[in-house]
Amino acid sequence: MSRDLSSLVIFQHLHHKLVAYCSLEKDSFAETAIGFDPAAAASWGLAFQGNNMDCPAFARALEVWAKSDPVEAREHWALHATNEIAAAAVSYLAGAAAETDAPGTVRWAGSLSDEGVRWDALNAAFDSWSQNRPNEASDFILTLPEAQGREHHLATLIRHWSASDNARAEQWTSSLPRGKDFDTCATTLAESLSASSPSKALSWACQVSEEAGRKQLSSDLFREWLGENRTEAEEWLRQTSGLQDPALKAELEGLANELE
Repeated sequence: MSRDLSSLVIFQHLHHKLVAYCSLEKDSFAETAIGFDPAAAASWGLAFQGNNMDCPAFARALEVWAKSDPVEAREHWALHATNEIAAAAVSYLAGAAAETDAPGTVRWAGSLSDEGVRWDALNAAFDSWSQNRPNEASDFILTLPEAQGREHHLATLIRHWSASDNARAEQWTSSLPRGKDFDTCATTLAESLSASSPSKALSWACQVSEEAGRKQLSSDLFREWLGENRTEAEEWLRQTSGLQDPALKAELEGLANELE
C-alpha cells in the first residue's frame, strides 16, 4: 500500500473514533498505526496529542520512524519545527535517529535554522551517540570547533562512557594531550567517580592543568570525602607523596586540619 493511501486509511479510521476518545483507545490505535505506517502515525500524533511530549504513542511513533527511515524522518520534521511541540519532536527524533545514523543525524541537527531547536537536537544526538558508540563519538567530537559545543559534548561523552566502561574512558582521556579537552574529560571523570571511588576521583582532579579549576575541584572532592570517611581520606593524603602540586597538597592538609 502506498504512503498516501496508508495515511488516508489511518486518518479516516481516526475520524470515526474522535467522539469517544480515551487514552487507552488512543494508545491501542497508535500501536496499530505505528506497525502499519510510523510516519503517518507520528503526523497524527502531532495533530491530536496536545501541547507536550507526554503522549507515549506519539513518542513511540517518532522512535520507530526515526530508526526505520532516519533520513525521511529528519527531513520531514526539520520542515515542521515551527511550534513548541514540533520542536520537542525534532529533539526526540534526533536521539532516536542517532542510534541508526549518528554522523548523519549530527550533520542534520547542525543544519537546523532555529538556534534553540538546533542546540537541543545536537544535544540529543550526541547524548544518544555517546551512550551507544562512545569510541566512534569521541573521534567525531574532537573535530568540532569550540563554538559548536565541543566542551559540552565531551563532558556528555565521558559521563556516559564512565558509566558503561570506565576503564576505557580513563584510557582514552589519558591519551589526550594536556589542555582544555583533557581538563574537561578529567573533570568529568572526577565528578563521575566521586561517589564510587573518591581516590580515583581525586587522582583525576589533581591532573587538571588549569590551576584554579584543579584547586577548586580537588578541595570540593576532598572535603566531601572527609565528611564521609575521614580515615580513608587522610590516609590517601598521607600516601600521596607524588602529588605534583605542593601548594595543592598543603591546601588539602589545611582543609583536613580545619575540619577536625
